[in-house]
Amino acid sequence: MNVRTIASVVLMSLALIEPAFAQARFPFTGRVKADRVHIRAGQSNNYEEVAVVNKGDELIVVGKNYSWYKVRLPESAKLYIKTDYAKPLTRDIGEVTGDRVNIRARAGTDAAIIGQLVRGDQFFIRETAGQWIAIRPVIQANGWIHEDYIEFKSPKVALQLYAVPKDAPARAGIVQVETDRKRVTKFTGLKPMPDGQYEAEGILSRVAGAAKDRYKLTRADKSGAVTAYVEGPGSVLSDFLGVHVVVRGVAKDDPALDAALLAVARINLAL
Repeated sequence: MNVRTIASVVLMSLALIEPAFAQARFPFTGRVKADRVHIRAGQSNNYEEVAVVNKGDELIVVGKNYSWYKVRLPESAKLYIKTDYAKPLTRDIGEVTGDRVNIRARAGTDAAIIGQLVRGDQFFIRETAGQWIAIRPVIQANGWIHEDYIEFKSPKVALQLYAVPKDAPARAGIVQVETDRKRVTKFTGLKPMPDGQYEAEGILSRVAGAAKDRYKLTRADKSGAVTAYVEGPGSVLSDFLGVHVVVRGVAKDDPALDAALLAVARINLAL
């Protein structure tokens, strides 16, 4: 085996083991590989579900036990503590009054323990029902996701502020910045007009499973990239299906869409 062949084998070996090394360093950012994936209270499918995530969602992975990754809980997760060991400070904020208070995966003393709070810790209240308080995620609680459903994305971990009152202003600022960033990205395919409306150009087509009066504009270069979504009367827009058009109207940011939504005021053939 010559030197060049040996070097090639070594490089191939390094390429194969690099992801394993990367994933062994915690924390890292992971990406969910499928829809309707359960984050559980422990390292088994027998544990309670604490949240559901979907393909493309990102999670901070902080550890691993056998074939299960330990992850920070997403905002959608519900956690529970007993009212015997906490008191409300306001309608939305509570404080722990016990020394070591269990955080559970559901409202019941037989539910799995997924973390603990101590006296003086504060939390945001989702709702109170009987003897249990549903709270928003806190850093003291984590969940578990099977390795089959998450993949390594990046060693970089985004700043993650948890739902405790002292973080509220910073959380609000981060959410607003992210909202503004997404809106700018969605509006890049639009041309602003002097009267406050926007124009978008592309091939008009239907949106599968959407309302009959909602369409999409894709780039004329056949890349399939969405320029904008269009909302308007099907009796008019259906005549332009598959045609290169320019649409003008008021634009808004629909969180469910990956591009801006134009309420059509005018549609013309593109020259």
